[in-house]
Amino acid sequence: VWCPMSPEFYREYVAIKTKKRILLYTMNPNKFRACQFLIRFHERRNDKIIVFADNVFALKEYAIRLNK
Repeated sequence: VWCPMSPEFYREYVAIKTKKRILLYTMNPNKFRACQFLIRFHERRNDKIIVFADNVFALKEYAIRLNK
């Protein structure tokens, strides 16, 4: 899901020139909220859910923060 970054988050993203930049765009708070919404929406419908991510660390953090 493509999600815009908040201005504060984007400033930090642009300022970093290392591999941390990849981590920042995968941990974008707007992207996290969109993922959280979609998971909850489909859970209420009793759908099976698979979350794909480009970054295993981000996927693990999402699972921890969402208690999954």
